Amino acid sequence: MYLPVVVGVDGSPDALAAAAWAAREAAARHRPLRIVHAVALMPHLLPSSPRPVAVVPGQAERAT
Repeated sequence: MYLPVVVGVDGSPDALAAAAWAAREAAARHRPLRIVHAVALMPHLLPSSPRPVAVVPGQAERAT
């Protein structure tokens, strides 16, 4: 499996130009194209209290 050509976009003209360039590169190299867009999480969308986390006995000790 070939690694994809990855490009981040934010809707700006420069990002759209980068996406077009990445698409041409992916086609020329016969690679998949992955377009990534991220959005900042708004604090008001977070739950007001933390959710409980399941703890598997022994896992915390092994993870450290």
